Amino acid sequence: MIELLCLPSLFRPFPFSIFPCVHFNLGNNVTTLLHRDHANIIFGMCAIHALGRYDYKKGGHLILWDWKIIMEFPPGTTILIPSAAVAHGNTPLADPDNEERKSFTQYIPGGLIRRWSYGYRTEEEVKEQDPEEWRRLKKAADERWQTACGMFSKVEELHSDILTNLCIVPENGVEVVDIVESDGKS
Repeated sequence: MIELLCLPSLFRPFPFSIFPCVHFNLGNNVTTLLHRDHANIIFGMCAIHALGRYDYKKGGHLILWDWKIIMEFPPGTTILIPSAAVAHGNTPLADPDNEERKSFTQYIPGGLIRRWSYGYRTEEEVKEQDPEEWRRLKKAADERWQTACGMFSKVEELHSDILTNLCIVPENGVEVVDIVESDGKS
């Protein structure tokens, strides 16, 4: 996929960004209804960043419907979620006349990955030009779906996965997540 970076028609929205696309929601009171971002890559993360000035204790909460989570989402906060897989939205502001909420998201569109997988052709072009290759790609897509589903932890696996993949530093009897650099320093 690294060759996508060499295409003159594609560029990063920000230097060193890991996401190829960004979307700004700059209305005064951005509220999104529950939805899934079906066009995003199903197993990819979407970065959602809350902006504005509002009382996050009273409004602007993030809703992760499938996970049965409603959480405070203060201005300046960023969260990574699999936005194509999990229904999400947010609650209205408590005082919309005196508060404002904006957001911006970064994500990976599924169409970009398909275009790359198809050798920069449409699916119809692949199907017409090379039916055997098209069948192979469809089979690979089904396998990718299974692999993608396996990338997510089940509830009972979360604690173990966190301990395995992050360095947990006990602090006064409380587990604190500490990101470890490749040189072993935090």
